[in-house]
Amino acid sequence: MREIKVYDDLDAAAQFSAVALVDKLEQLSISKHSFNIMLTGGSLGIKMLEKASAIPKIHSISLAGLNLWWGDERFVPKEHEDRNALQARRALVDSLMLGPEQIHEFPAADSGFDLNQAALVFSAHYQELSPSFDLVLLGVGPDGHVASLFPGHDSPKTDHPIIAENHSPKPPTERLSFNYSILNKATEVWFLAAGVEKSSVVAEILDDNSASNLPAAKVSGTEKTIWFLDKASTSLRK
Repeated sequence: MREIKVYDDLDAAAQFSAVALVDKLEQLSISKHSFNIMLTGGSLGIKMLEKASAIPKIHSISLAGLNLWWGDERFVPKEHEDRNALQARRALVDSLMLGPEQIHEFPAADSGFDLNQAALVFSAHYQELSPSFDLVLLGVGPDGHVASLFPGHDSPKTDHPIIAENHSPKPPTERLSFNYSILNKATEVWFLAAGVEKSSVVAEILDDNSASNLPAAKVSGTEKTIWFLDKASTSLRK
């Protein structure tokens, strides 16, 4: 099932997606002993986390069963400002008082591994825990990329849960990312897109998904897919 939610602007999209996230956390904390959520970076993704942190209810939910992951990560030092996990920690994660075993960050560039080694190490970590993702959050780039899966790049091998991207068209060039095969196993996938620069890819994917070869068109939840959009990003829809 696909839902499309359109709000006036980025701020409103962030607010309403934050409310939905807090409600989902509450629901999962009640219904499941352990649950896994994959976070995203990007302007709307981080703004959503900031808004969620300001919702009092999130700080009263029992999150002992929560495990946090990221869809992709820029291969930069751990304290680098570009790092998705660092931005997410500042926006929300640090305020949740989770244990270190609940936070599954990709290895950083100063972790002692090169990019390919880091992909192998994190693949082993993922395969050891073998999580089922209850919710995956994904930003959408102006080129239609999600996580660090870019259009025009060779399709990564499906048996590799983590890919090492060393030619990202968007800096930094080195990144780590979950593969399509993992993203598509998620129970729910929420896409986050705002801004007129996203309007052409949003129109292509939502108006004629079957004809699109963009990465964002290749991912969906097994039960539900929700698009959180602002009006600017939908301005070219039919």
